[in-house]
Amino acid sequence: MVFRALLIFAGPALLTGCPTDYDLGRKDDDPPDHVDHSDPQDSEPPQDSEPVVHDSEPPWHDTDVPVDETAPVADAGPDQSVDLYSTVWLNGTGSYDPGGNIPLTYRWSTVSKPSGSTVDISWMANWATPIFSPDVAGDYTFRLGVTNTLGISDPTPDEVTITANEPYLEIKLEWDTQPTDIDMHLIRSSAQIFDSPDDCCFCNMAPSWGAPGDTDDPGLYWDDIDGYGPEYTTIDMPANGDYRILMEFYGENGAASCGGTCQRTRCTVTVTLGGTVVGTYRGTLSNAGDYWEVGTLHMPAGTITQTDTYSSTTATGCF
Repeated sequence: MVFRALLIFAGPALLTGCPTDYDLGRKDDDPPDHVDHSDPQDSEPPQDSEPVVHDSEPPWHDTDVPVDETAPVADAGPDQSVDLYSTVWLNGTGSYDPGGNIPLTYRWSTVSKPSGSTVDISWMANWATPIFSPDVAGDYTFRLGVTNTLGISDPTPDEVTITANEPYLEIKLEWDTQPTDIDMHLIRSSAQIFDSPDDCCFCNMAPSWGAPGDTDDPGLYWDDIDGYGPEYTTIDMPANGDYRILMEFYGENGAASCGGTCQRTRCTVTVTLGGTVVGTYRGTLSNAGDYWEVGTLHMPAGTITQTDTYSSTTATGCF
C-alpha cells in the first residue's frame, strides 16, 4: 500500500500524460475509481481552437480554368460548276471551332433546286461530305450549320451553290424489266461495239475523244446493272462527225448471262440536243449478247438517221 500511495503522489510529476484517475495496478476490465457521467456536448471547446475544413476536391484540381464559349464557324466549301448527272461532293470539313470544342456536328439542308429535280440529301444531313447527282440543269443551293461540343451553334450558317450545266447532247436509256442489265453504247464513226477508246460504254465511261480538254468527250453516268435505269450519256460540245447509238442486252445483275431464260425487255431511248428532244425510240431485246442499233447522229447538223437493226456479239468487255 505504501508503494501504491507513493506512485499516486509522484504520478503527475514522474509519469507525464498518464491519467491520474486510474489505478496503475488495475486491469482494463476492472471498474475505474471514478466515472465522469457528464454530457460531452456540455463541455466548452478550447477558445483558441480553429475549425477543421476538408477540401471536397483534390488540392491539384483547378476550378478556375476558363472555357472558350466562342461560336463555331460553318464553311460549306466553294461554289462549283459541274456536269449534269455527275457525282458532286459537298464539303463541310473546312468548318472549325475557335475554342477547340470539337468534334463538330453538321446540319445540311437544301435551300433551293431546279424545278422537277428529285435531289434529296436529307438522309445525309449530318455527314461532313454529302453527295448527290444533279438530275436537272440549274442551280442547287445548300446550307450548312455546325454545333460544337458545348452545344453552341454557328449563328450564321454558310451556303454553297452548285451549278449543273446542261450538255448539248444527252442520250437517255430506260427499260422495263429487272434484274436485266441493258447497256448503252455511243460509238464514234465506224468503230465497232466494245472498241476502246471509240465506244463509250460501261467499260470505257469517260474516253478522250479529239481535242484537248473534255468538252468534246462523252461521259456515261451510272451503269445500272439490275433494271430500269435511267442511264445517261452526254457530250458538252460534240465534235463534227457521226455517232452510232446502240443498246445491248448484257445479262442480269452485272453478269454476262441470265440466271435462266432471259426476259424480253422493252427499251426506250430519248435523244436531246441543246435542251430539245429530237427523237424518242423503242426497241425490244430478248437474249444476252443481243444489241439494237438505234441510229446514227450526224453533227453539226443535229439530225438522226434511224437504223433500227438487231445483231449480237460474244464480246463482254472493251478491247
